[in-house]
Amino acid sequence: MRVDLKKFIFIGPLKVKETFFKEAQKVGVIDFAEKRKSGFSHSEELEAIVSAIKVLRKQPPVEQLEDVNPSKAKRFVHKLNALWEKLEADRQRLIDLQNNWHEVHSFGYFPPEKIEAIERDGKMHVQFFSGRIGISKEQLPQEGFIQISTGEELAHYISIAKERRVLPKMVEVQIDKPLSELEAEIEEVKDHIHEREEELKAYLPYNDAFHELLLEQSNLDSLAEANLRVESGLDGQLFMATGWVPVDDIDEIKPLCKKSKVFFDEVLIGKGERIPTCLKNSGFHRVGEDLVHIYDTPSPEDKDPSLWVVGFFALFFAIIINDAGYGTIFLLMSLYFWFKFPNLKGLKRRFLTLVTTLSIGCIVWGVLSNSYFGIDLSLDNPLRKVSVVNWLVEQKAAYHLNLKDDVYSDWVEKYPQVEQATSGKEFLAEAVEVKNGKESYIVVNKFSGYILLELALLIGVLHVCVGMARYLRSNWAMGGWILFIIGAYLYVPVHLNYTSIVQFGFGMSRDFAQLLGIELMIVGLSIALILSVVQHRLLGLLEIATVIQILGDILSYLRLYALGLAGGIMAATINEMADALPLVVSVILIAFAHIFNMGLAIMGGVIHGLRLNFLEWYHYCFEGGGKQFQPLRIKTKDE
Repeated sequence: MRVDLKKFIFIGPLKVKETFFKEAQKVGVIDFAEKRKSGFSHSEELEAIVSAIKVLRKQPPVEQLEDVNPSKAKRFVHKLNALWEKLEADRQRLIDLQNNWHEVHSFGYFPPEKIEAIERDGKMHVQFFSGRIGISKEQLPQEGFIQISTGEELAHYISIAKERRVLPKMVEVQIDKPLSELEAEIEEVKDHIHEREEELKAYLPYNDAFHELLLEQSNLDSLAEANLRVESGLDGQLFMATGWVPVDDIDEIKPLCKKSKVFFDEVLIGKGERIPTCLKNSGFHRVGEDLVHIYDTPSPEDKDPSLWVVGFFALFFAIIINDAGYGTIFLLMSLYFWFKFPNLKGLKRRFLTLVTTLSIGCIVWGVLSNSYFGIDLSLDNPLRKVSVVNWLVEQKAAYHLNLKDDVYSDWVEKYPQVEQATSGKEFLAEAVEVKNGKESYIVVNKFSGYILLELALLIGVLHVCVGMARYLRSNWAMGGWILFIIGAYLYVPVHLNYTSIVQFGFGMSRDFAQLLGIELMIVGLSIALILSVVQHRLLGLLEIATVIQILGDILSYLRLYALGLAGGIMAATINEMADALPLVVSVILIAFAHIFNMGLAIMGGVIHGLRLNFLEWYHYCFEGGGKQFQPLRIKTKDE
């Protein structure tokens, strides 16, 4: 639910400013308006705590200490950060030493005192070179140039000559330290790293304490920031601040201001001033609000889309997963986490609620669509009796059987035994093929595919129409477009010579569907254009281009069918492959392959389930670009 906000000014003596803001933080209903340049930056203490938490986040979890003294935790924060800096410096030094070792190890162990003796006593220059393999001997110096070793791509040489050499096809390698000394340093640094890593383990039990410290410091920083959002008056004797307050929380600020001896009054909202958007939701609505904020914050004029988003997301996710068996696995996993962590609160609890909802949705849709781990159930299986898709398939078969139309004739030509059928179920049972000893119901599979495809488009039609209806007050033409979309849904199948659900499922004749569809399209388009011109004058004529957008958006819902079909085909293929393998191998294949398929399905369900809400649906009922209402309040660890 979106709550309207009012703007208030708060004026009081400067001496009560800090008290006022502390009390306001406890109440937690005022979003103090920002000054143009507050000059606020997070405290060094907060940044240090965040750094310490990032360090511990990379470490394995351990049992945490309770009731840690805050001052002790603060000391440990700085000690941990200092230790981490040293550890990182040692690790970088180790990398540098190892890189240096890789450069010089091909030249072997040369005692530095012997090289110095050669250069001093023999008055010679000792140099080391590396070059690509394949350089001809004629291109190399003939005297005092010895090949030491050969690698995969490079050859390594030592040069002993009276003059320093510059070789164009060679790279001179500077050896500042002998190999033995480098290896000793590497071992020494490794020992230091090991010691610091062991020392680091002593801080692991303080992760929870650091998070509590972070929360405390974050509240202090928020209070400090709010103190900067004030103006002074009467030579610094008064402070003035403005803030946004939800209309249903105005009574909360009255005792606050009375206690702090601060005057407050409502002020006019300036023209073009950006008003924050306040959403107040609880329960399942709050889960939807979390999803809404993933994409954008509603504008102050938008209706709260939270419940619609989470509801349709659950539906889209279930259609894309399209498997009751997968849904059952998801539900068992979520129930395990409910049992394992019964005291979850805040975002974690809402996330688990969402997962549980999605799991139940997958089970329901899988049952309705007769989909269980890609298994092709027989027509007599009891699970088919509760399948809506199976019922629609039987209705479609009975419809064509009664009419004896082209569809019926085509199937009789392919399967002559269908002509003996007296009911839709017999029609389906007669059109059967046997492959590898298994019966395959050809008509059932064909009709199921057509119905699922149409259901995806029908859901798209409903979703878009719901969005248009929600935005009707702001865009009058949407009423006409709703009629146009319904008309198109009735007319297009007839035009394409396709038997729609409204015909075999609800008994509407083809001629009536065609006539009603054309009339609704004409009337809807006319209403949309007229209302658009009335509302927007000549610019309203551009409304005709909306036809293309509507067509593209609704066709985009075909992804629901395509992704669900892809997952089902992959599940069925996994089962077929497993049948041809030994038992142990087939069990392993089924386990890993189905887990992989579930992973792909989850990614598709999340990405495309949210995309259809945030892109296709938001076109018609969402302005966005809002600023989230963020009152000064005391944050808790349950958030």
